[in-house]
Amino acid sequence: MSNKSLVVSLAAVLLMGTTAVVAANSAVTANSQMEQLQALKNYGYTHVNELEWDDHRPQLEVEGWLADNCFAEVTFQGAGAAAEVKHERKESKIVQPWGLTLTQVEQVMQQANSQGMAVFEEISIDDSGRIEIEGDNANGRELELRFHIREL
Repeated sequence: MSNKSLVVSLAAVLLMGTTAVVAANSAVTANSQMEQLQALKNYGYTHVNELEWDDHRPQLEVEGWLADNCFAEVTFQGAGAAAEVKHERKESKIVQPWGLTLTQVEQVMQQANSQGMAVFEEISIDDSGRIEIEGDNANGRELELRFHIREL
């Protein structure tokens, strides 16, 4: 095999690998991520402080408050309402639950989606109400959006 043939063969393999990665990531959309919120409702979350999606598999890590005023860090594996709990840590707290309600999380995702975010990586809120959203647009370019909870 000549050097030219080897280079062409390697380029074809790399191109196929790149295409496979793009195809795998294109299956993750804002809509499929919004469907994962049903797992949070089913689990009992009332408020969330942070959501973080794994960009290699359908996994969502959540920190927030449950209906019984426990603070919980839970990792959901899978998609939609069928997502299973992979890891959980709960602790009772005396402080009042705070953060985004699940309805507000949906509003944040819809607002970010309307500004071009096609895939979410992380949504967080601090105790002063500042919300940060990180993700990618449809072309895979990173986006960071910030606004205040009053803007919902």
